[in-house]
Amino acid sequence: MKTLFVNIRSVLSIFLLIIVPQLETQSQNQVLNCDREGYVTNSGVRIWYKVEGTSALNSIPLIMIHGGPGATARPFEKTIGPEIAKERQVIYMDNRGSGRSDRPKDPSKYSFAILADDVEAIRKELGIEKLSVFGHSNGGSTAITYALKYPNNVATIILCCPLLSPTDFEMNMVHKVALTPLDQFEQARAIYKSNQSNEVRFVKLLELIDIKTRHKFQYYNPENSAVLDKIQTDLGKEIGKGLMDPELIEGLISNGLFEFNAFNSANELTMPVLFLLGRYDSEISLDNAMKFALTISNGHITLLNNSGHHPYLEETKACMQQINAFLLRHSANLTPRK
Repeated sequence: MKTLFVNIRSVLSIFLLIIVPQLETQSQNQVLNCDREGYVTNSGVRIWYKVEGTSALNSIPLIMIHGGPGATARPFEKTIGPEIAKERQVIYMDNRGSGRSDRPKDPSKYSFAILADDVEAIRKELGIEKLSVFGHSNGGSTAITYALKYPNNVATIILCCPLLSPTDFEMNMVHKVALTPLDQFEQARAIYKSNQSNEVRFVKLLELIDIKTRHKFQYYNPENSAVLDKIQTDLGKEIGKGLMDPELIEGLISNGLFEFNAFNSANELTMPVLFLLGRYDSEISLDNAMKFALTISNGHITLLNNSGHHPYLEETKACMQQINAFLLRHSANLTPRK
C-alpha cells in the first residue's frame, strides 16, 4: 500500500520566515498537528508510520513499538492509541519485516539496534526533538535499545510487559510447560529439562503446543485471544499478505534475541520509566520486570489485575489512564520540538 502525503513542514517554511519570532513555537506545533500516514526510508527499507491526534503546546509525542516478533501497530490503533491521541500525538509504526513495512530477505537486516534506528528515522522525518517511547513485549527491548542509543531524544519510556533478559524466556518456558494440556505435559517437561539452549528449547515448545492453546495462555480472559486475532487478521486481509516474513524472527534470533539483557545497562536509563504489567502474564517474568523497575533510577510500576500479556487490550481504559497520567506528570514541562 502506498500512501501519498503533503510535507506540510516544507510548505510552511517560507511562511515561518516572515512571522514574528514569538509565534515560532506555536507554528511548529501546528506543523505536526495533523494526522498523516506514510513511509520513512532507513538504509533502503521503508518503514510504515502513522501520526494521530493533536498536541498541546508542551506535550511530548508518544511513539508506540509493537512486539511479536511479527505483530503490528494495528492493535494499538484499535485500543489505547485513539484515547491517548486526545491528549498528545501518537505515532504508530510497523517494524520492518512485518505489517505494512518493507520486509528485507536478508536476516542480517534485523536486530534491536536496527529497529531502534528505524524509530530514529521516524523521529527525524517528523522533526521531533524528544519522544516518549512505548514498547510492548519484545518491543520493550527495542524501546530500551533506542533509549540507550539515543538518550538525548527520549523524554520517558513506557514498558508494557517487556522482554528484559534471558530470565523472561526461562519463565516463559516454565509457564508453557505448567499450562500445557495433560497429554503433552511429559513431553513438554522433557524439552524443558534438556540441556539444550534456551533458543532450541523455546522453539521446540512452540512446535509442540498448538498455537491456539499458546495464545490463550497469554490472557486473563482467554476469549480476548479471538479479539486480538481478528484485529490482526483484518489487517492481513487489508494488505493482502501475512503479517510477518520469517527473516524477521531468524534475524532477531541470530542477532541476540535470546541474549538480550537490559540489566547490563540499567544504570544508563536515567529517564522516567513506567512499567505496565499484567498480573496474569505468562509470557514474561513479573518478578524480573519489578526487579528491573527497582534497579533503574526512576522506575514506576503499575500492576493491572485483570490482564495477561496484553493489558492494552484487556484493560484499555486503565492503561490509557495510567499512560496519560504518567506522561503528564513527567513530560509536561519539557520542550517537545525543535
